[in-house]
Amino acid sequence: MAIKIDLKNLGYMKSKIFAYLTLFMTLFIVISCDDDDSKPEAAATFDVSKTTVSIGEEIQFTNTSKNATAFKWSFGDGTTSKEVSPKKSYTSSGTFVVSLLSTGTGGSQIANVSVTVLPDPEIFFTEVNANMIRKFAIGSPTSIGDFLDVTEMAGVGLAYDAANEKVYFSDYAVTGEGKIWRVNLDGTDLEAIVDGLYDPYQIALDVENGKVYWAEDLDADEIGHIGRANLDGSDKEYVVSLDGGEFRAIALDTENDKMYYYEVYNEDLYQANLDGTDATPILSGVFGYALAVDMVNDKIYFDEQNDEELKRADLDGSNIETIDDNGSRIYGIAVDAANNKIYWSGRDSGVITTAALDGTHKRDLASGLFSPRGLFLKK
Repeated sequence: MAIKIDLKNLGYMKSKIFAYLTLFMTLFIVISCDDDDSKPEAAATFDVSKTTVSIGEEIQFTNTSKNATAFKWSFGDGTTSKEVSPKKSYTSSGTFVVSLLSTGTGGSQIANVSVTVLPDPEIFFTEVNANMIRKFAIGSPTSIGDFLDVTEMAGVGLAYDAANEKVYFSDYAVTGEGKIWRVNLDGTDLEAIVDGLYDPYQIALDVENGKVYWAEDLDADEIGHIGRANLDGSDKEYVVSLDGGEFRAIALDTENDKMYYYEVYNEDLYQANLDGTDATPILSGVFGYALAVDMVNDKIYFDEQNDEELKRADLDGSNIETIDDNGSRIYGIAVDAANNKIYWSGRDSGVITTAALDGTHKRDLASGLFSPRGLFLKK
């Protein structure tokens, strides 16, 4: 059978095919061009000036996002901001997740970082005439709360074991039956860990080596002692004993394995090894009721009642400086070297005061107290 080819129609078909191919190629080029011109994706990034802060301390957030023109910050405490690079401070402690939503023509992206806000440091102190151990936050010192009722457990020594969240305090309510007490930070499990003491005054802790130290007045044989025991009260021993020695205060320098203690009858401030050996007066003609060591700056702070002043010196007793001259007897001193702060109680003034380590920028935190004595700083 013969096949007839219509050359006229064949040419028409070729032209149609060419037209379709041209349209296809045009669409392909347009789509390819659109792909090449797609919008760049937003990249959310930011820097933070600090990730661990105190309550009220300002944080600077610096936005380094790319391909974004709109921003929303969420700070994890219910507050937000649309600023490019905001500043922020927190009013409560905790861990907060800060997120940044960055949006551009190419979409959105989120970046996160965690910020830790430390609890407000607290001062714990014995208020002898109120028969209480009490406390307040540094940021709100007028809001004083009760920690523990110590009725019939009169004493002035107070110390804190932060590692194990234990509070220790002395009790000289009954001569010859003095005690060292220990209680949890939440006020539970109160227990007498050392007893049979003669008027224990200030106490100090060597948590690393598991020891509690105390300054003890004259016993029945007219001998004064510096004692120590394990943190649970076991293995009680006297590392210093002195005829006629009236010991009132003790502080430890665990960095250098030294202790410092006040003997007020002869008016000497001693330095000794932690085991009591090599005891040497570094200052004579001084007496008081409180000592504290600044192990960062190698200074000792001491209540000096002959001059009615709070003083400090180098650890060898040299370079004495007056920190405060208000005349009140001081039974508690706490040093916060990291923040250049010192805190002390005034028994006679009824005031708890703070200042820079050199005594400048002094201000009263709490006043109108009933004979505040021992104190510690809980950070």
